Amino acid sequence: MIRSINIQNLVLVKQLNLELYPNMTILTGETGAGKSILLNALGLALGDRADHKLIRTDCKQAEISISFELKSQSSVQTWLQQHDLETTTESTEATASTKFIECHVRRIMTKEGRSRAYINNHSVPIQSLKTLGEQLVDIHSQHAHHSLMQAQHQRQLLDNYAQHKDLLQQVKQCYQQWQQTIKTWQTLKANLAQQQARLELLQYQITELQALQPQADEWEQLELEQQQLAQAQQLEQSCYQTLNSLYEAEEHTIYSEINRCIYSIEPFQTLARSIQSALDCLHQALIQIEEAQSELKHSLNHIEHDPNRLEEIDARMVSFQELARKHKIQPQQLPQHLETLIQEYQQLSQQNLDFEQLQQQQAQYQQQYETLCQQLSNSRQQAANKLATKVTELMQQLGLQQGHFDIAITPTKPSRYGQDEVQFLVTANPGQPLRPLQQVASGGELSRISLAIQVITADNSHSTTLIYDEVDTGISGKTAEIVGRLLKQLANSHQVLCITHLPQVASQGQQHLQVSKRQDNHQTYTQITPLTPPQRVQEIARMLGGIQITKQTLAHAEEMLMIANQ
Repeated sequence: MIRSINIQNLVLVKQLNLELYPNMTILTGETGAGKSILLNALGLALGDRADHKLIRTDCKQAEISISFELKSQSSVQTWLQQHDLETTTESTEATASTKFIECHVRRIMTKEGRSRAYINNHSVPIQSLKTLGEQLVDIHSQHAHHSLMQAQHQRQLLDNYAQHKDLLQQVKQCYQQWQQTIKTWQTLKANLAQQQARLELLQYQITELQALQPQADEWEQLELEQQQLAQAQQLEQSCYQTLNSLYEAEEHTIYSEINRCIYSIEPFQTLARSIQSALDCLHQALIQIEEAQSELKHSLNHIEHDPNRLEEIDARMVSFQELARKHKIQPQQLPQHLETLIQEYQQLSQQNLDFEQLQQQQAQYQQQYETLCQQLSNSRQQAANKLATKVTELMQQLGLQQGHFDIAITPTKPSRYGQDEVQFLVTANPGQPLRPLQQVASGGELSRISLAIQVITADNSHSTTLIYDEVDTGISGKTAEIVGRLLKQLANSHQVLCITHLPQVASQGQQHLQVSKRQDNHQTYTQITPLTPPQRVQEIARMLGGIQITKQTLAHAEEMLMIANQ
């Protein structure tokens, strides 16, 4: 609810601070006194389009601030939390059983046409003010567009009245699952042709590679074995030549030459230590030659001559190279490449299986969604019949004796809210067909119809503050008193602010504000004054008797206030 309103430099208001009651506040005053200024201020603070012409002519900017009191854990608090706009300040009037938090909105407009908006001192886009305002305040007037005109709100109001929140949540969840399945299915379907071509190519490549059966490290082994087989003859020849040179030739081998050198210098070994060292080295060389001879003979015994095996290796290496060129990789990468292709093939095959499963899921979710939607439609229709009957009865009590209210529920495209379009229909006069509520021409009729709807659905309304402007247009007497009582009844569950010209309505309020004009230094100002009980009697009397206020008029005013407060 609105706790306080502060207005600076707006139209004829220089400075205004108002504290509002939580129940029913009445706003009265002479025609032209400026009662609409308060509505303009509220609208601007809650996101209406700014008009710099509303700024006082002698000022550079105008500012409107509103302080709201919200129940803890309300949907509005959730919205503030989701947008990081929550304030931690708790109302000082909070009790142990009911706690409240405060929310402050502020709008600043300049003569240059700029506009700034704030929620809890956080700068926000104007649209955020509008979104928040739609959750907090409903303005019902001839000139203001309010939520009751919106098809979305009409559906929400009916759903709240029907009290099928759980069913509506099931429809929403099922719709989201269905749509997500469709989205995934469409994505797979779009790629299905390409996937199928890719699967066929993968199948061919895998078959070709599996026929080769490349093994890990096989290419390196083939290269080594090919090199050994291809050079076997040359290796054998080199080994024989080396053996002959070292040891096995008939004459002049390295071994024999070293022996000759030993015989040549051995007689002189006692003459010098260096001669002895040389002899030791030569004897060691003979030993090394004998070991080398042994190793070479061993190698000769194990040299493999297998032309057929060499031919096989050459053919297999050619196959490796051909496939490697086709896949644009190195021959040694073929085994790992085969594993990669197999994994891709399995993944694509699984996607095809998923595609079939998604088709089945899509059909299941659609069937489940349609079943839930039918239940939702039935529930809405039952609630619509009850709501239409009650609103029609109340409309007729409010002076629209021939008025009739109905709710049309027609099929529409699927959405998370079901498959129903909800539209409020009304006729205020006999002989006229039912028409959509937003096409009602008379503002007074529209206000009373809206009042009837709000009273019937008061317990389920999402807005905490309801504002009525000119709900008394075209009515008087008994009907006016009924309107006043209904507004007072509505104030039991909502904060109600009512601008009225009728004393029957004004007498029902718990708080009474008077709008008036004054002049000071050739400047005109609008002021709004909370009335004391005696002042309120005077104001009701003025509304009853006009310029001439008699004792009888004052007595009548006192009687009306006394009856209203009983």
